[in-house]
Amino acid sequence: MECAGGGKYGIEVKSSVGIGDSRRIAGNSILGSTSVQGVLKNVIVFGKMRGADIEFRSREYKECITEVRVTHSPRYMIDLDTPAKEHFFDKSGLS
Repeated sequence: MECAGGGKYGIEVKSSVGIGDSRRIAGNSILGSTSVQGVLKNVIVFGKMRGADIEFRSREYKECITEVRVTHSPRYMIDLDTPAKEHFFDKSGLS
């Protein structure tokens, strides 16, 4: 998404359905083959749906990444309840 002043922001939308309170889900591939140059910030919008109840939360994408797991390819694991400064990039010393 391009905003006034030419800044670009990435938005990813994820959702889950169920009775639990978990906001943990598999994210994108770590390869970033579709990355857009010049993006200032990536944000995840997460919808938790329980019957007629829907809750939406958002957070900076990197702050929700807890680890990397291999499914069919290495993927980020996302948890919107990750405590501040406890995300994967802080723990591994990567920016």
